[in-house]
Amino acid sequence: MDILSLAFLLIALGIYDEILNGQMKISQKLLGWLDRKTSNNSKTVKN
Repeated sequence: MDILSLAFLLIALGIYDEILNGQMKISQKLLGWLDRKTSNNSKTVKN
């Protein structure tokens, strides 16, 4: 799966989750995952 297809899939899931008023909690999980990834990257840069 190329990067554009993956990005489109994640955006579509986020929109679908918003339509369902967050019942799937996909948006929250994605944001949490991105926060963990960025915090890990910033820790490695500081070292």
